[in-house]
Amino acid sequence: MTFGITAHPHTHGMPVRVHHIVVDAHDLPGLARFWALALDWRVLSEREREIVIGPDEDAPVGMCFMQ
Repeated sequence: MTFGITAHPHTHGMPVRVHHIVVDAHDLPGLARFWALALDWRVLSEREREIVIGPDEDAPVGMCFMQ
């Protein structure tokens, strides 16, 4: 189904995968922990200006909160 959208010739048939959804946040710990609890995920990585959450280390997708 194309929904009336014509693919660009050099991108037609190109696969796309989402690795992380990146969220710009002021309260990194609060927002990351809220979503980790809401999604039943855990904090995978925590740095001063970046926190990554996901279901586990090997999951194909996660969320990255950045400041």
